[in-house]
Amino acid sequence: MKYIGNKTRLLNFIYQSMQDAKIPMRGSFCDMFGGTGSVGRFFKTKGFKIISNDIRTYSYIHQYVNVTINQRPKFDGLRTEGLEDVFEYLNNLTPAEGYVYENYAPSGKFRRKYFSDENARKIDSIRDKIEEW
Repeated sequence: MKYIGNKTRLLNFIYQSMQDAKIPMRGSFCDMFGGTGSVGRFFKTKGFKIISNDIRTYSYIHQYVNVTINQRPKFDGLRTEGLEDVFEYLNNLTPAEGYVYENYAPSGKFRRKYFSDENARKIDSIRDKIEEW
């Protein structure tokens, strides 16, 4: 069963329930079906070591970026004045029809509605450029 949504609105309730049940507020927290990592990210801020999983590739990427990495990338190899230059450059790339478009857009191969066609194309062009870098 696919779940399209998030658990963000439940996080304070889950945390408070753990406190009420006197669950130790240290150690590891396992985020099953991690999705975009909102649960893992939240409990990381509470000092937990996060263990997460999900079958989807997008989830692995979200978890890696939002839970594993502890600082922003520096983009040392790029000749820019800062992170804003990188964002502006990426936001102005020519859209491309790639993996995200084919798998997560209404006009793609699987006709899914995770992203609009326009946003999926934009994501694909940005993914391609970051991979190139």
